[in-house]
Amino acid sequence: MSKCINPFISSNEQLKLFTDIFSNHLVPFSKKKVKKDDIIFHPQSSHQYSYYVKSGLIKISAFGYEGKEKVLFFHQSGSLFGFQNINLKKITITKATAVTDSVLYQFEYEFFHEFLRNSPDYFSLFLSYIFNMMALQAEEAINLSFYPTNERLAGLLIILEEEYNGSARENELLPYNNDDLASMLGVCRNSISHAIGLLQADNILKKKRNGIIIKDLQKLKEYATDIGMEA
Repeated sequence: MSKCINPFISSNEQLKLFTDIFSNHLVPFSKKKVKKDDIIFHPQSSHQYSYYVKSGLIKISAFGYEGKEKVLFFHQSGSLFGFQNINLKKITITKATAVTDSVLYQFEYEFFHEFLRNSPDYFSLFLSYIFNMMALQAEEAINLSFYPTNERLAGLLIILEEEYNGSARENELLPYNNDDLASMLGVCRNSISHAIGLLQADNILKKKRNGIIIKDLQKLKEYATDIGMEA
């Protein structure tokens, strides 16, 4: 499925180093609160900020020649996005939208870059982050090529459950409709309807007018594990 960047720093020590940049104000930043469906930046627009996700879920999407939107990534807390300002013109090529109410730390890349130049440990960490993003892009291409929508949907529902309700639990309402889920996965609405039908037939979830209820979390995780998601 469209991969969720849930900090790919593997050790607690590295994660602490990364979050210390903002918790200790080592780089100037300001707090930005965004509501669900708020657009943070548009494609082909000039935008001076990069972002650290303090809490919430952000989707990064692009548009094809016919105007069809394709979600590329989801950014959870602990993740960085918006590096268009490495370019002198600061022109974005993607769209960033809040999937849930979120809190972001926005900063100018010039200050961040200056800090990294003088901080070898953080610079190494940032390079690791960038290389992991490249690896995720390759994995995403494989997922889109080989895995059916119902397996990708299972992984997405687990991510949304954890983000919306704070932890993955059964019998909790997820307030997302078929159009929302289709946009997140970059598939047509009919594909989502078919996938939900399959998962309902297995008694894994129940479709409601105002969202989805997960009935069997373990089975849902088994679907997600099939495509490399963490259970």
